Order: sequence, then structure tokens, then C-alpha cells
Amino acid sequence: MIDQEAATELVKTFLDEALKIQLHSSIPAGTSFYDVDADKEYLIRFKLFGRPAIGAGEYLSVSKKDGKVRYLGFAGE
Repeated sequence: MIDQEAATELVKTFLDEALKIQLHSSIPAGTSFYDVDADKEYLIRFKLFGRPAIGAGEYLSVSKKDGKVRYLGFAGE
């Protein structure tokens, strides 16, 4: 029998394996991020339980200066 800590670690591993990310060098067509500067931030599209596909998706940005991660939300067509 496993304890809660072991169960938590198993879930983290499972989710890590299920998470797919896609780095964008510019803001993709069909999306509007008014507060994102592609020269200062990395733009990352992510999907849990599947591959990123054409169309709308969820996005994060990561500051190139200090590494701050921001959730940008769902965007696209």
C-alpha cells in the first residue's frame, strides 16, 4: 500500500508525461495577446492529455529576463 506522498509523486509523474508544450517564436495568427512582447517573453502553447493541434489552445508566457511564468488563457480560432 502506498502513502499520500507516494500517490502525489505518482500523479505528478503521470501529469508531466501527459503535458505537451509547443514553443512559439512569434504570436500565432488568430490569437490576440496585447500584453506579450515576443522579444522579451517566450510564448508557449500547452495541452494536457493530447497533442497541440491546429486551432485554439491555452498559452503561457515566460519572461526571458526573470523567468516569471504567466498564464495567458485560451486563445485562437
